[in-house]
Amino acid sequence: MTANDKIARTSLLISAFGEDEAGEAYLTAFDGYVYRLRVPAERGPAFPRTLTDTGLFASVKDHTPAAGLIPYTVSVPLWSDGAAKDRFLVLPAQAKVVYKDRDQWQFPVGTVLVKTFLMNTDLEKPKEMRRLETRLLVHNPRGWEGYTYLWNEEQNEANLLADWPLTKQYDVKTATGPVKREWYFPSRSDCIACHTQNAGFVMGLNTRQLNRELEYGKVRENQIRVFERLGIFSEPLLKTAGDLEAFPDWQTKTAPVATLARAYLDANCAMCHSPGGRGHAGGAAMDLRFHEPLREAFPGKSNWLTPGDPTRSVLLKRMTMRHDNAQMPPLATNCVDEEAATVIRQWIKQLPSR
Repeated sequence: MTANDKIARTSLLISAFGEDEAGEAYLTAFDGYVYRLRVPAERGPAFPRTLTDTGLFASVKDHTPAAGLIPYTVSVPLWSDGAAKDRFLVLPAQAKVVYKDRDQWQFPVGTVLVKTFLMNTDLEKPKEMRRLETRLLVHNPRGWEGYTYLWNEEQNEANLLADWPLTKQYDVKTATGPVKREWYFPSRSDCIACHTQNAGFVMGLNTRQLNRELEYGKVRENQIRVFERLGIFSEPLLKTAGDLEAFPDWQTKTAPVATLARAYLDANCAMCHSPGGRGHAGGAAMDLRFHEPLREAFPGKSNWLTPGDPTRSVLLKRMTMRHDNAQMPPLATNCVDEEAATVIRQWIKQLPSR
């Protein structure tokens, strides 16, 4: 009889297992290091089973954040089948964030990122939104770990999902009648597949994404300046908001198409498609970081990008397909991002042939 016992939970992207001459188990990860297992000193308390138990919301039913949660938004969101998102940052008392102009910010142990996903359930009533899930990304002494809370039918509580993913169908009203929409709830390992060590684990919380205004009650202010005024940075900023890098607003799409395209690829793809990422090996060795020159981003004669010809560019083809092991992004999306595909298509058409 075969048994599969869970012996550990990790945020590492494991690539292989092995053992030495003494029979000790070792494992390797995509970060290039070799690891071995050890017995933890002691087991910590169980993670909260409900969103209420986390204490993150003063009212879970009304989705009212508790004191200390800092709302934020991003200029170029990660594609999540068109879902709306409410985002919050929680920091431990007196802890500081290491600010970087261009690189990923560094967050202290104890940081929690909170993101609630909402689906429009009546397309003729844009404000008819249903909460689907609330995801937590928690920085504990072991590293970053993801947790998913599934909202109930009454929309007054969300319950912690187990360690495996879940897919559910929801009814959405349209002008031609109701349709079924699928939603994929990620497992804990799914979360770390995108929140990679290569990307600094935290996506979206960087200068180019956050250098924009947000409504705080009746006031609109620049988010980075609000963060600075709250004292969360370890050092004072030396530049004004106008001198800091900023992504274009994806909603308005008023920036040049090349800027929009590179910003989208940075936000949605670079966590894997960059040096050290799981999608950077072999024929997929693209570097989709925003600042990477185009020739270095698509080296050699790669067919991922064929300047002037979208139909021969695998990058666009993979974005517009939805099949296991072929679609991009590979996880937690069942619908093609048609707006992004249009932008990428226009960008490729404008590129001069090499």
